[in-house]
Amino acid sequence: TTFKYSTNFEKNSSEFKDLRNEVNDKNGEESIFPSYNQVFGQRHGFIPNLSFIDLLCNEGPQSSIYLKQLV
Repeated sequence: TTFKYSTNFEKNSSEFKDLRNEVNDKNGEESIFPSYNQVFGQRHGFIPNLSFIDLLCNEGPQSSIYLKQLV
């Protein structure tokens, strides 16, 4: 990867297209991901669409198995 440093901030660069909202599953749609154990799952139920860190902290090495099942 080649890094290029800028000298000024461009909020809307024509060089890149911002696709962050295109892949966001938090647009009111029902989650397609199966549940996994969460720390407060018994108290609050499964909370979908948190983050990869939540999955990693709760499932540990089993996270890779969980993600491979999604493919």
